[in-house]
Amino acid sequence: MTDTSDAPGSAPDDALVVGGRFELGRLLGSGASSAVFEAHDRERGDTVALKMLHPHLSSRDDDVVRFLGEAATSPTAPHPNLVRTRASGVHDTGGLAQAWMALDLAPGITLAESIELFGPLNIPEALTVSAALLGGLAALHSHELVHRDVSPNNVMISRPADRALETSDVRLIDYGLADAPGRVARDADGLVAGSVNFISPEQARGLEVDARGDLYSVGAVLFFCVTGQVPFPRETSELTLRAQVNSPPPLASALRPGVSRGLDGLIARGMSKRASARFDSAALMLEAVAELQQRERSGQSSETLARTTVMPPDSVRTRVTAPRDAATERFASPGVRSTVTARRASVRPVAPAAPARRTRRRANPVVVLAIALGAAVVGWGVVAAVLEAPPTPTIAAPITSTAAVEPAPVAPVVADEPVRLQLPSLASLAIVEAQQTLASLGLTTGGLTAVDGTQPANTVVASSPPAGDWLAPGDVVQLSYASGSNSVPDVTAMSRDDAVAAVQNAGFAVTTATVEDPVAATGSVVGSTPVGGSRLVLGSTVTVLIAFTTPRPTPTPTPTTTPTPSPTPSPSAPR
Repeated sequence: MTDTSDAPGSAPDDALVVGGRFELGRLLGSGASSAVFEAHDRERGDTVALKMLHPHLSSRDDDVVRFLGEAATSPTAPHPNLVRTRASGVHDTGGLAQAWMALDLAPGITLAESIELFGPLNIPEALTVSAALLGGLAALHSHELVHRDVSPNNVMISRPADRALETSDVRLIDYGLADAPGRVARDADGLVAGSVNFISPEQARGLEVDARGDLYSVGAVLFFCVTGQVPFPRETSELTLRAQVNSPPPLASALRPGVSRGLDGLIARGMSKRASARFDSAALMLEAVAELQQRERSGQSSETLARTTVMPPDSVRTRVTAPRDAATERFASPGVRSTVTARRASVRPVAPAAPARRTRRRANPVVVLAIALGAAVVGWGVVAAVLEAPPTPTIAAPITSTAAVEPAPVAPVVADEPVRLQLPSLASLAIVEAQQTLASLGLTTGGLTAVDGTQPANTVVASSPPAGDWLAPGDVVQLSYASGSNSVPDVTAMSRDDAVAAVQNAGFAVTTATVEDPVAATGSVVGSTPVGGSRLVLGSTVTVLIAFTTPRPTPTPTPTTTPTPSPTPSPSAPR
């Protein structure tokens, strides 16, 4: 329900009524974008959380749209494992319309706080939390909403100390990143958003996210419940993010003896790097959890029975979890925003020989507000466009355990889930065959570049990365393929035999022809037709030109004629 009016009610004269329905009470907490107050719902007679956008942001239309967009994507129908939005609107504060939303007030403490205070859950409780989350997600998904920020900080847990944890004691909160399936998780600035320790690989890469992204996060939360440690504790957030994308799921049994193979398998499948290798829906994963719960009950280990977590009872006190926007961090690397709170959860690994009960300080009973503060993504239809080739983002510091434990060993690669694979040689394959090979491995074909050479046309020459490199599913492989053409070699000044061999080695047919050359020596190669450097289709004919010189005849000298002297006449006798 959306209410933009402030009709007067029957509240005391000094009570501030928002939306004509909610009597403002004490401040419960505040963040960078909003403040949260306890409020009395006059219509229903109970207490709610009233979240109000800060006045300086209420004057900005974009911020108001984002804020109310979060309310629009939050559940409105009651569900035992979700926190619903009761109403939203704007409140006239004397010339300024201040946006607000009223939410259910969820009792208890966050799952992160519970594990910080009391250590990891026992196995039955961990499975109960998972079942509750999957039940809530199934309802969200049925309304075409993906949560996209399932993490221990967004799970409320509350129950009396005199009974076991039930699914109704667990609620999923914070719908600031919720959106329709198939959209990227980006905020209004176009930055990737999500909790670094529990984000799905596709969300971390800035790709489209569907309901299976939430299932990955449930698997990661289940690992955290059982071990008290995030799945991929790394020294830096960038390394954590890379591990989410590249590393196989960790084994809870490596940190907690007594964890069954079935539980390891459930976590591993939920955290499969390829969305297609996970459960197809929250309902199917919930069925797997129920089957595992039955097996665990029938063959419960002594370790499981020994580890009983005592939760504080509910009471009238109210406590607020740290608003997300108060601790949202921005990073130097462009394109990413983390929603991990600055506070780090101090968690302890499970010791095999722990006693049945631990003596610890009993926490004051609390009722914690289920709120979603911070940089809310826009609602339906107001989502940033998908970037075609997002860079691998760098995210702010992850939550890690302060306990001195070794990093969790990773599970071996499952046969149908090539989490890290070695790129095979694709050389000599037809382009179509190479693309099919990459697709079968979960890799993506990138750009195709034609190169000249002697290989048959449209066959792969090389790949980038090269064959032998280790890749993760979804990585892009660029292919170079043969154009079917080559350049004619320059054979000038070669011997006849060498020139013929060079042309044949370049992929061409060869003939020879002689040409008269008055300068070159007879029998030497003076070039080719087409000339060297010309680009021809393989198999074309190249003529090697061989010089010859026509010998000139030696001229015959003309004989010299010597004239015969005339005889000198004798003198005549005198008469």
